[in-house]
Order: sequence, then structure tokens, then C-alpha cells
Amino acid sequence: GGGGDLSGARDFASVTCFKCWEKGHYANRCPNGRRENPQPAGQGGGGAPQPGENGNWLCPACSNVNFPMRIVCNRCKAPRPDRQAGGLGGGGGGPGGAE
Repeated sequence: GGGGDLSGARDFASVTCFKCWEKGHYANRCPNGRRENPQPAGQGGGGAPQPGENGNWLCPACSNVNFPMRIVCNRCKAPRPDRQAGGLGGGGGGPGGAE
């Protein structure tokens, strides 16, 4: 069978280094070292999300900062506050009077 060369040779053209974000090598063999700000939109090169930044929201129950995609807090599971908060909605007036 001609299974090819299994001597450990790899095609590094599609590999992306997570230290410098360049293609062609793994992070443990990065010749460039860690970049201060590898992602153009980042302000600190990672770290905790900041409330109000990129749609992040602050949980009123536990003060955890959540990413905008979350509809409940990932720490305490409290629901995301409504941005157009107009107070609590009223409960509809159901049929009254029990027999």
C-alpha cells in the first residue's frame, strides 16, 4: 500500500500561530514573539470584556460583564436587562371571579 510518507512532515502553510497570528508555524516555534496588539480592534490584546464595549453588558445582579450574544448572565444566570427598559410589563386581566 502506498500510504504516503508518515515520517512526521507536515504542511505548515495552513497553520496559524496564536502568538503572532501569522501563518506557517506553531506558537511554540514562533520566531516573532508575542505581539502586543495582534488583533486590530483589540485595545489590550485580550483580557476581560469591558461593559459597553462592542455591545458587552453588565449584569445588574452580580456585576459580571457578559458578551452581547448572551441573553442570561454566564455567572449567575440572571436575564439580560432590556435596553429599552420601560418597566415591567403588566399582566393581562384574565377572567375574573371563581365559582
